Amino acid sequence: MEVILHRAYKNPNYTIGKLYIDGKPWRDCCEDPDRCLNMWMPLKDIEAKKVYGATAIPCGRYEITLTHSPAFGRVLPLLNGVPGWSGVRIHAGNSPADSKGCLLPGDNKAVGKVLNSRAAEKELVALMQAAHARGEKNYITII
Repeated sequence: MEVILHRAYKNPNYTIGKLYIDGKPWRDCCEDPDRCLNMWMPLKDIEAKKVYGATAIPCGRYEITLTHSPAFGRVLPLLNGVPGWSGVRIHAGNSPADSKGCLLPGDNKAVGKVLNSRAAEKELVALMQAAHARGEKNYITII
């Protein structure tokens, strides 16, 4: 399964993007502020621009695995190989205050936030589990 996150609205306090699954519009996404990082930058440059707990992860393509999150106590999507980050997940949340680089899916019905995030998380996990059952890998491309 291919997920695309197109970062559409950038603000000093948040980033709102549009999520697509296998080319079809799906939901919105809330993240920390975008500091124009990408996965091809030298790690030292990423670390120089990163503000802990207040920076969206670098643009690029990452494989996603479904693993149990000890912090959340349930199976969640984990983005693998994010330079300068560890434990980046896609999980429910409404605003950047709920994220430390993680992606928060939902519906952008309020400025700088997403709503219905718990339902979006549950739906995304089910879609990824179904893709895995079909023998597909899950990926996300952030642009």
